Amino acid sequence: MMDSKALPNPFTPGTGAYPPVLAGRDAEKTALLEGLTKVSHPTRGGPANILLLSAPRGMGKTVLLSWLRRQAADRAVRVIDAKAGDIPDLAALGGALWPESRDKPSQLTGIKAGIVSAEWQPGQADRAASHMRTLLREHLLDATERSPLLVQVDEAHTLVPEVANALCNLAQSLIEADRPTWVVLAGTPGLLAHLMSASVQASFIERADVLSPDCLSREASIAALEIAEWRDWQIDGSVLAQVADDSQGFPFFIQRWGHALWNAGKGTRTVSIDAMESARTEVDFARRGFYARRYREIHDHEDARLVTAAAALANALSSRTSLSLAEATSAIKEVISEHAEAVRAREHLESVGFIHMRADEFTGGIPSLLRYVADQEP
Repeated sequence: MMDSKALPNPFTPGTGAYPPVLAGRDAEKTALLEGLTKVSHPTRGGPANILLLSAPRGMGKTVLLSWLRRQAADRAVRVIDAKAGDIPDLAALGGALWPESRDKPSQLTGIKAGIVSAEWQPGQADRAASHMRTLLREHLLDATERSPLLVQVDEAHTLVPEVANALCNLAQSLIEADRPTWVVLAGTPGLLAHLMSASVQASFIERADVLSPDCLSREASIAALEIAEWRDWQIDGSVLAQVADDSQGFPFFIQRWGHALWNAGKGTRTVSIDAMESARTEVDFARRGFYARRYREIHDHEDARLVTAAAALANALSSRTSLSLAEATSAIKEVISEHAEAVRAREHLESVGFIHMRADEFTGGIPSLLRYVADQEP
């Protein structure tokens, strides 16, 4: 039997790290490989349409970006990885897309310094920003003539409008120039609305490809827990079945269960029902914390009625598997009478992943969060 104490826990939920097994994502892998092939293949190379990887938090978007990065490396595609929070302005965007400029003097470095040091007067700053966009475009046109490029931005729904506009326009410019470039923006379901908003003004982004990973099937949930390091252990079949049901196919909860089961099973040969019950304390604690953070996102919104609207949706879905667009709006109108405000509330709840549109109907975006939010209301 293997020495389990010598092995680190392979499950790292919440970090976005690559899981022991990336199960149930065959459709997403196929779509990502199709885009990567367009960029990297010598005969089929060329621009791939901007891709929006859009799903509620905890659905595994960052993991898919990690998987795509690995595939790109195998195909000699240069990868630029960034998080929206690390790109607060055009200067930071320039550094992300042209990292070489950090190490040697260049026109871009000079313009970055000018913007950051606030030596430019307002009119000059506008000209500097325009000049920077031009330089970045010229640099990317030159760089992609030498090698294919994949740009990945995580948490893109939080991009500063100025940066989002510049990035989307640069991507569109490279597409129009037939350059082997692919820009993948990952974020919550509010990503598209953010990019099309008046503050960003990238309305053409509506033509972008959209990939929306969903909850895993029961079979895939079980497969995600059956990792190679456990081959010498006997995992009770009923444990896997109960864990798959409890996680409701939500990747974050599956990984959280894996982390807890690994800890509970150390030093034993069989991961039993008793070990599962021991692990449940850790899982339930983490789940409550996850839900509390999602609840605060809704509760702290400028419209105090949003929580009431969320509870109304939860109650409407309590005896239903899904709601149509009209039914979801109607449920909110019972607590927010004005139609326009009810629509805005519904759109916000969708943007944070509280509800999620699958096909043309809404379901709960994060399993069992609906009931948690409803229970917070008196």
